[in-house]
Amino acid sequence: MTPEILPSTIAKASDDMLVVASDRNQMIYSVELLSSGVLMEGKDSPITMYLGQSQSDLSMCQSQNIVYVSFGSRSNESCDIYMFCLDDKIFTRVVSSNEGFFEKTQYLAAYKDGIAFTDCETRQIRLFCNGEFSILAGTGKDGNQDGSSLNASFLQLLGYRQTNLVLSS
Repeated sequence: MTPEILPSTIAKASDDMLVVASDRNQMIYSVELLSSGVLMEGKDSPITMYLGQSQSDLSMCQSQNIVYVSFGSRSNESCDIYMFCLDDKIFTRVVSSNEGFFEKTQYLAAYKDGIAFTDCETRQIRLFCNGEFSILAGTGKDGNQDGSSLNASFLQLLGYRQTNLVLSS
């Protein structure tokens, strides 16, 4: 990978391909992983630039030919989730924090037929699927209470992984 690219977010596209976002130059790249049996290197290719007022890539994941990206504004007052179709090279806004369905997202992952994401302000995991929002986990109250998905509480959502909905607080 060229030294000018400083990855801010990395998503696995396949066993031999990564998708990398770089806040430094406001670009998203594909990185082909090459191995000589001894060394591993990456051959990068630009995919697209960040959108308009987007200043930082907060999180990214890929599902089939779609890359989901969570962008934050410079002031961190708003957050937007976009999907980028690798075939058509088209960005489509999925949802914005300005619409009132969530406050601030930091982590996202493809889940079932939608996109699951953390809402850091309400301390919940939410799902956006087929134009509808639902809560996957979290009471919305501060705490570290174990329990079923809707009875659990979190102090701080530190991560989210798509396999079997593993949560970290």
